[in-house]
Amino acid sequence: MKWEDITKEELKELYFKKDLLKVEIANMFNVTKNQVSYKLAKFKLNKQKKNDG
Repeated sequence: MKWEDITKEELKELYFKKDLLKVEIANMFNVTKNQVSYKLAKFKLNKQKKNDG
């Protein structure tokens, strides 16, 4: 699978189900962490930040 061709479902699988970090996904596809962040935002895939306070 190429980064350019990754689908929303494939990225969702890596980021949420496999709980990979953005940098880990970036390394898998030889892209930058910013590219991963951009595509996550484009697909509206965001993890909710926990409020421990």
